[in-house]
Amino acid sequence: MIQRVTFNANDWYWIIGGNGPHKEHADAEFTGATDRVYSSRTGCYIPSNDRIYLEWINSMGLPEGVTPATRIDSEENLSEVLLRLGQKPMPEKTPLTEGVST
Repeated sequence: MIQRVTFNANDWYWIIGGNGPHKEHADAEFTGATDRVYSSRTGCYIPSNDRIYLEWINSMGLPEGVTPATRIDSEENLSEVLLRLGQKPMPEKTPLTEGVST
């Protein structure tokens, strides 16, 4: 039986590019790091082994190893999606050297 997943923009997770778990289910363009997902609940990246994220996956009742998290190609496109959903866009990246005198 196929489980129906209800989208909640206030509590959803995105795998951006290769940054996410379950890369074995990914298309060729989604390869790379598998250590984090973006959370609309927290407004930031969280580790893919975060307890709340794993509980969210388990609450969906999907087969083991399947995540309902949405794959998206870039942070810029996710920011656009979040704005359209009435959410805050992803925070601007700040260089590690910001505020450091050279």
